[in-house]
Amino acid sequence: MLPFLWSCQQKTESIFPQKLNLIGEEIKVDLIIAAGDMEIHDNLLIKGRDYEAETAIRIFDLADFSLLTNTIGRGRGPGEVANPAGGVLDEVNDILWFTDWGKNCIHQFYIDSVLVNPHYKATTSFAIDKSWIPTMNMFYLPSGHIGFTSVMLQKNLVSFMDLSGNLVDSLAIPNKIYPDVWKDAGFSDVPLICLYVPEKDRMLIVSRHENKFSVIEMDGTPVFQKEDIPEASDKVFAGNWERAFYTVEADKEFIFLVYAGKRMGDFNAEGEFQIKYPNRLLVVDWKGNYRYDITLDHGVMFATLDKERKRLICDTQDFDNCLVSYDLSGLYKE
Repeated sequence: MLPFLWSCQQKTESIFPQKLNLIGEEIKVDLIIAAGDMEIHDNLLIKGRDYEAETAIRIFDLADFSLLTNTIGRGRGPGEVANPAGGVLDEVNDILWFTDWGKNCIHQFYIDSVLVNPHYKATTSFAIDKSWIPTMNMFYLPSGHIGFTSVMLQKNLVSFMDLSGNLVDSLAIPNKIYPDVWKDAGFSDVPLICLYVPEKDRMLIVSRHENKFSVIEMDGTPVFQKEDIPEASDKVFAGNWERAFYTVEADKEFIFLVYAGKRMGDFNAEGEFQIKYPNRLLVVDWKGNYRYDITLDHGVMFATLDKERKRLICDTQDFDNCLVSYDLSGLYKE
């Protein structure tokens, strides 16, 4: 059991969540890990690598965080990834679809094969229409489609492609909640974080630059919309380092929102920009009630939810290996 400190100050109400302080435990591994996006699949932690690395991912065993493989070669050869832009997990079939903006395609990697063969290369891939790139917020739909958002496809809130790279307009989610979200958006702007939650078959739509988030049905109908953020900051607006919400995770019980609510850093006396990552975690139930307002003892760079073990695994600048784990099991005891 990881150490934690519960310092309850308020009873749980819709906009008055319990305030808690949570202490994380450093995750120690056998090699230095650069911070990067990460996902959990069964008993595996799949961690993306930076753009200068020779391989695209490292995979760790969640039981002891031992390194299982350092794989998926970088490059422009067959089965290699030129410019990795994130993985899309098909958890039912144990497939990692890996997006490659350098080759304008998505590669198919069988996770079992990746684990046993560090030189394994994708045998199947399909092209992404260049006019959609950048494709962001990508996820796998159990029907066998890949969802994504793109500033280039503003007619939809969320678009879908099949596993041949064809746009599937019949699945597209219309924008019934934030009609002005793409206003003044640039080519690479990502104003929303969109998370598909399979346990609910619903989408969580979170603003990066405004104090609001929503849960919607897959046809775009809002289940609830929230703008009454507890102790919200008004220092958020569309800008390079200004953030409202920074990252989001969810399971069948709770929605976990890392809230920044301000400019994420400032310039020091030498004129260097110093990033300060957020450490506030808001926990909301699926009825839209704020349940917990948690202060983490480390700033969060990337995060993923280990649903089975009820813990949040995060990247932080505070440790050499970057990884820290927060035990969330106490939230589920009511």
